[in-house]
Formats: sequence, structure tokens, C-alpha cells
Amino acid sequence: MIRINDKHKNHILNKLKAEKDKIRKMKKYVIKHIQWHELPHDLEGRNICAVDGSRQDARLCGGILTAISANAIGKNLDMGVFEMNLFTDSYYISDRIRRLMMTMEYRTAAMVGGEVDLVLMDGTLSGAIIMPSLLSSFNNPLNIHPKEAKELGRLFIKSLNEFLGEMMEHTESNIHKNTLLSSKVFYDFDDDSMYVQEVREYISSNDIFKCMDNTTHWEIFLEHIEMIHALNNLLEWDCAFISKTHYEKSISNILKENEAIIEKTLNSSVINSIFHNSGYTITKYDGDGRLHINKIFETFKEEFPQLKVVRDNPSKNIIQSYCRFVDGGILLGLEVPTTNKKSLEEVISLLSPYSKLGYPIYLRDAHRRAVISKKEMDTYVYSLMKSIGEHDEELGVFFQNGRSVL
Repeated sequence: MIRINDKHKNHILNKLKAEKDKIRKMKKYVIKHIQWHELPHDLEGRNICAVDGSRQDARLCGGILTAISANAIGKNLDMGVFEMNLFTDSYYISDRIRRLMMTMEYRTAAMVGGEVDLVLMDGTLSGAIIMPSLLSSFNNPLNIHPKEAKELGRLFIKSLNEFLGEMMEHTESNIHKNTLLSSKVFYDFDDDSMYVQEVREYISSNDIFKCMDNTTHWEIFLEHIEMIHALNNLLEWDCAFISKTHYEKSISNILKENEAIIEKTLNSSVINSIFHNSGYTITKYDGDGRLHINKIFETFKEEFPQLKVVRDNPSKNIIQSYCRFVDGGILLGLEVPTTNKKSLEEVISLLSPYSKLGYPIYLRDAHRRAVISKKEMDTYVYSLMKSIGEHDEELGVFFQNGRSVL
């Protein structure tokens, strides 16, 4: 059944015409105040790698089964991590799964960062640092049990530091086991649990954990610490973040600063309509106003010095750019932190030899290697159901799926 009709098409058409008209009025101001630079000369012979991740989930009667991957691809480098888990609480589950994927991407990148001249990430750094905690003032352990939460957090950071050291010894092969420590604190199921033994001992010796009906808020607390720990470790190396879709409107703000009377519109629409050849421009990151108060980060920020530099002043310490590597090619968002040793221009020079088709080839390859399809996820579910059913047929009830009748 086709539901779209001419009224829908005309509605979208009129909106796009309005955007085109806005940009037409802006053009003379854009040309005057926005510089479109030629690409710097290629830096050949340098070694870069790219990291991307993927996630899938299956909503079952017994909980939400998740599969998450992260892969690093470069010259003579092909390393991946794969994780499966079961969540029995649906609280913010989609956001939690996305953040766990980001954690794995950042950690994988940090593991290989010392082996290359540049690590290329899919996504934005600005989006990561403005990302709020999933906890409110009513359920954040730092508000409810501040003393215990601070002590537990510091013990967990110590465990993460020790665990990363062990992980760094496995960069030459794929890691097909669960590596997210936050999922191991309350469940003692595998060998890597030894890294959180001190955390567990603190929990078992403290009365507040004995009367908890639900550990979910504490799990999310530790998950957030693990994510910012991984991002901080990534920022110790030269890195860059590339986005294929971007919805910033900072160019409109730049023009308004120069007394241009305009309506706000998307940076990508403006640049794509006015500048068509290869090149790049630098825009000012204007997301400081969206920087959420993050009590978890504020409490432990001294443990994360690289991230602290960026987060304390994002508009200064995130260099935001738009770049096109070939004439008429796709416009890419590019963010480079000032924690890098390399400048924006050096980063673009490093990327150019690997982007002759308009998009960094290693980032494309990392995506293709990491992606978990729905079909693949269904295969995992069936394999687990069969294996677990052979072990204990009564557990089969947990694999029931209400959507299977549709």
C-alpha cells in the first residue's frame, strides 16, 4: 500500500524552496565572511587508521539481547572487538546500547592510537562531550549516596586503567569476548572479572548495596564512567572525527555577528549551495550552550585530563570544519581537538591521499567490517536459543518474541 500522495510531496517541495530562498539571500554575506580554502598538499606515506562500530538488539521475553562491535582498519592493521550481553531492565536501553558502542569504539581507537599517525573516528567529538548522563538528580548515585558513589567510581577507574593495560597486549588479533567492565561488576561470570574484584569487595562490604532492589542506576553510573574513560584515552593520541550528516547552524551565527539580517539555516545546505569544488572552511563550534551539567564528569574530571581540556572550553578546543576532498563530492564534517599534536591542515593533508573517491577509504572499510545486520543478529539469536535450549530446555521461554506473530 502506497501512502504518499501529492500533498506530501508539495509540502516537502515548499519547505525546500523556502530553504533555497533563504540561502539565496545569504549568498553575498557568505562569500564575504566565510572563506573556502584550497586543500593543502597531500602528505603521502603516513599511516592512518579508522574506527567504526555497530549495534543490534533483539527484544525477547527474557530481556533485550544486544550485539555490539567495533573495528579498527588501516595499513597492516585489522582489529575488532565483539560483545554480546543481555539486559533485563529496559530503562533507557536504546541510549545505553548506543553509548556502550561508543565506549567500544573509543577504547579500540585508544588501543591502536600509538601505532599510527592519526586515528579517524566516525561521528562527532562535540556530540560526545555534550551528551548528558542518563541519570537524573533523583536517581544518580552521586546524589543519593555521594560518599559510596565517589569511592566506588575511583575504584572502578583504577580497574579500568589496569584492564586497558592488559587489552593493549592484544592489538594484533580480534577479541571475541566481552570487554566492557561495567557489565561485570554485578555479575561474576567470566575470567576478566578479576579486574573488578576490588570493586566487588567494596560493594559486598557496604550495607547500601545489600538493600537495593534494582542495580540499574549503579550500572548506568559505571557505564558512563567507562565511556568517558575510553574517550579520554583516545584523546591522548592524534585523532579526528568525521560526520556524514551534520545539523549545525553556526554559519548563520557568524553572519549575524557581522550584522547580516538572515534566518538560520543548516551549514551543510549553505556550503553545498555556494561552494562546489574541493576545499575546506573553518567554522566556530557554537555548542557551549548545549553543554549539560554532568555531575559524573565533574566529580572525576581530574582523572580525565585530556577530556577536561576539551570539555572546559569546547568552542576553543574543538576545531570544527567542513571539507570536500573532490570536486562535487560529499561534504564532510570534520572535528579536530586541540589535544592533538597535528593541526587541522595537517589532518586534512593526511586524509587526502586516502580520500580520492571523496570519503576516507579506511573509514568505509571499518564500517563494512563492523556492521551487524539484522539477518546476522537473527542468526545469533537462533544459535543461542538452540545451544541454551540443549543445556536447559526450560530457559527456552526467555527467547519468546511477541513480534514473531506479526
